[in-house]
Amino acid sequence: MKDELIRKILVELNKNFQFDIYEVESILTFIFGEYEVTKKETSIVPLSDSESSGVLLQNFLLTKMTSGRSKKTLQYYKLVLTNAFTKINKNVVDITSDDIKYYLAEKQYVDGVTSVTANNERRVLNSFFEWLCVDAEKIPKNPIKKIENIKEKKSQKKAFTEFEVERMRLCCKTPKEKAIFELLLSTACRASELVSIRIDSIKGDCVTVLGKGNKERLVILNARSQIALKTYLDTRSDTNPYLFPMKSSTNCMSTSNLQRIVKEIGKRADIENVHPHRFRRTAATMALKHGMPVEQVSKMLGHSQLTTTQIYLDLSEDMLREAHRKYLGG
Repeated sequence: MKDELIRKILVELNKNFQFDIYEVESILTFIFGEYEVTKKETSIVPLSDSESSGVLLQNFLLTKMTSGRSKKTLQYYKLVLTNAFTKINKNVVDITSDDIKYYLAEKQYVDGVTSVTANNERRVLNSFFEWLCVDAEKIPKNPIKKIENIKEKKSQKKAFTEFEVERMRLCCKTPKEKAIFELLLSTACRASELVSIRIDSIKGDCVTVLGKGNKERLVILNARSQIALKTYLDTRSDTNPYLFPMKSSTNCMSTSNLQRIVKEIGKRADIENVHPHRFRRTAATMALKHGMPVEQVSKMLGHSQLTTTQIYLDLSEDMLREAHRKYLGG
């Protein structure tokens, strides 16, 4: 068993590294000489109906639903946990820290997911096992506690330049496109927030939107967006309560349809990587550039932490230099 394990390690290392294979084999043979190596047992002892993985998962999701998690979040929790339990192939109450470490390593190394995705899955697993330990009292301790956060590479993604904004503004063809464009820039709404806006939630220059965690917040319409909005609403003759309705339905437009519309605007303007979330980043960057304190930018975006807001901001060296001259120049 030791020889088989050493061969597997050498094969995997040889895929990505250059090294003296005989020297490394000698080192591994020496290290494993102090250990007994056996293959992991994968047979499963059935749980009672009340302790089965499916029942525990449903109870966990029910708890999260009653605490205010959105339908989309619950679906993500279910997908992540179902995939993990299937892959690990053990009763959930018997899953160990090593099982989860191996699962997350396999997600990155074999499946090729990013560290961000792996860390998101780690958070979901941690939430489940913390519930399983503290609330359900099915396990004595949370196995995730021994697993550190996966280091994520924080990268600032680019906002649109003012020139790109004007080019896209000129490429909006219909009143609906202009309204979508101006509202995205003025409100900094997420795609899901924008499509779920109801007409009766618009009061003058304020709009009430429902954000993450079913939290309501007010967003503001500037002059351009108010004009575009009125022009667009004047073209409406239906009774759909949503600002941007789905055709032949009482529901709102889907986020995928919104993405298609803004992508088409970007295509006409010959600008790449145009999507609703980039408008959100652009609005935040423009607000800060024009003097809005970062705390207010964070509130506008509906963030609970300033660190999240800071990742959104696309600050050029010129902007930083100008701020330095303003506040530290002498």
